[in-house]
Amino acid sequence: MSDSVTELRLDHQEEKMQDLRVSIEKLNDTIAGMTRTFIAAQVCEQRVAKMEGEQTEMGKAVQLLAANSSEQKRTLEGLETLVKSHDTTVVEVRRLKQLLLGGIGLSALVNPTAQKVLAQLAQALGGGP
Repeated sequence: MSDSVTELRLDHQEEKMQDLRVSIEKLNDTIAGMTRTFIAAQVCEQRVAKMEGEQTEMGKAVQLLAANSSEQKRTLEGLETLVKSHDTTVVEVRRLKQLLLGGIGLSALVNPTAQKVLAQLAQALGGGP
């Protein structure tokens, strides 16, 4: 009888050992899963940090574009002012030329010296001949 009791105890201990092995395998699987989850979380954190950095860079780029846009707008406004000023000068030269021609009369039209003086004056004031 003692052999059968010993055999029962050994069987019981083997069952406990087998249960313990299964528990250890499950624990190892759980640890491996937690490790993968931890690594995935770290990768996500790195990606988020990278995206935040990219977002900051994009914000800086948008600010730079806005500044460039403002500078371009000021440049265009300056060019428009310059063109208007040039157009005004051309109109003034034409008026001056008409006044001079009207004041000099028809005799100046046939006088080559008067024609040269008028042409030089118009050219000096930025108008055409």
